[in-house]
Amino acid sequence: MDPAILSATAALVGSLVGGVSTFAAYWLTQRVQIRAQVLMKRHAEREALYAEFIVEASKRFADAWSHHAESPEVVARNTRPESSVIRTIGE
Repeated sequence: MDPAILSATAALVGSLVGGVSTFAAYWLTQRVQIRAQVLMKRHAEREALYAEFIVEASKRFADAWSHHAESPEVVARNTRPESSVIRTIGE
């Protein structure tokens, strides 16, 4: 094989390997960053949901402290918002 062809082929293969490794590094970096953003968004959504739950539970506790429930339906109606918190936690 001619040394000039061998040298040119080695240069092309080296360029190809360099380009592929650069692309792979870029792709992996983007993938990790997107995953981190998704996790941060989920964390923020859960934090907002927990805050909403605490506010609602505090209101209901204050209301329960000053009143007595007339029937079980009142209690069942008041506990319904917590099911969304439990459903979200399980995801």
